[in-house]
Amino acid sequence: MYRLLTTLQRGFKERIGWKRLGIAASLLIIAFAISTLVHTLRGVDTGVVLTALTEIPHGRIGLAALCVVCAFCTLTFYDFFALRTIGKKHVPYRIAALSGFTSYSIGHNIGATVFTGGAIRFRIYSDYGLNAIDVAKICFLSGLTFWLGNLFGGSASAWPTTHGRHRGWTCCRPP
Repeated sequence: MYRLLTTLQRGFKERIGWKRLGIAASLLIIAFAISTLVHTLRGVDTGVVLTALTEIPHGRIGLAALCVVCAFCTLTFYDFFALRTIGKKHVPYRIAALSGFTSYSIGHNIGATVFTGGAIRFRIYSDYGLNAIDVAKICFLSGLTFWLGNLFGGSASAWPTTHGRHRGWTCCRPP
């Protein structure tokens, strides 16, 4: 049995390889995502959607785009600050930005962010000599920073004015 498994392993490495398997798995995932998206959007009338989009003022669309850009920029700093906090100053900002951006983007889209984000970070940071404990610290500090920011932002938006009324965000109210 051992000889059979060893032969199969050698044959896999010589004929197929992990790189080809990864490419095939990626193409399969992309095809599945596209077919799911087409199936989900089958009943949506694009004319209604385009009409609704043209009724939104350009300033609001620009403000929304600016908020998205700012949000993705802050994602890059979570890992950078976490690296500095645990004393790993040899990792450059561009690597921290890549790791933070990809781990949050892919992790939140696939699901199970704790596992997928950690695996992505470990893959990127292992090239810079960080071990699993360091990556776990980065994941914890990034998550803590994220939730402290949400707590602050949520508290600031719910803070009452001097008149005792709820002020909230005026930019998000309908006209």
